[in-house]
Amino acid sequence: MTSKKSQRRNAPLHEKNFEDEDANSVSQDEGSGEAGGEDKLSLILKEIREMREENKKHTLRLKTRYCTDKFEIGQSGRDTPRRKNIRIYGVPEGAEGSTALSVIPFVEQLLRENLDLPTTKDLLIERAHRALAPRPPVDSQPRSIIIRFQSYRIKDEVLRAAWQRKGFTWKGSKINLDHDYAPDVLARRKEYGEIRRVLKASSIRFQTLYPARLKVFLKDETKIYDSVEEAASDLADKGLPVTRVERPVSSLEKLQRYSWMPAPGRRKRGFKEKLQVFRREVSEGTSN
Repeated sequence: MTSKKSQRRNAPLHEKNFEDEDANSVSQDEGSGEAGGEDKLSLILKEIREMREENKKHTLRLKTRYCTDKFEIGQSGRDTPRRKNIRIYGVPEGAEGSTALSVIPFVEQLLRENLDLPTTKDLLIERAHRALAPRPPVDSQPRSIIIRFQSYRIKDEVLRAAWQRKGFTWKGSKINLDHDYAPDVLARRKEYGEIRRVLKASSIRFQTLYPARLKVFLKDETKIYDSVEEAASDLADKGLPVTRVERPVSSLEKLQRYSWMPAPGRRKRGFKEKLQVFRREVSEGTSN
């Protein structure tokens, strides 16, 4: 019997080439299969890494939203005792009199005469006083007057009447009324001061929303800005002469920066470890 090797040696030339091509194609298929498997594995690992990164970002976003919601709840809780309060801005220092008892009659008369409130309506003012701050110099902005009403409904009526008139002028001084906000909320609202002046000079209507957002009624659209940085950047892009404000670190970056990290150094011993050390010391002492 002739072997396969001898048969192949005696085969015609075209049959030899055909067999060689089959062998090469099989080896190429095996190689491509291995390469394809490696590519699929690398793709799967890449997808897993991307999913992990996205999961981390999603977790940080949830934590940021939670912290923001807690902050807003805290702010609203701090403003709750002020719900019945109003601040009057622009009244010259000393106009209310020299004693604390003269402030309520002065404020009541000021509101009735300039807001056309009926004389028969009891305003139910519980107390009134200047803002608790040092008396400013003569040429400076006077301190605001804080009024607390016994009824939120009456407070709301007085405030709406003042807003409808856009304030009033009293003895040459422009008087404005507003809610009594917490100091930090008031500071955030004051950050829009330059933008409000530019909008007013450009005859663009705007509204400051609670706690510190700005609603601008543009010609083609109405926009609400959540921060002074966002408002300044967008309005500057629209051609208004507003100074851009550098955007601070985002809440997500702050959360990443101040996230919990284990402190370096020796780990603090637990109760069981301390007990083991104590027993070891006792046994060594008795053996000695």
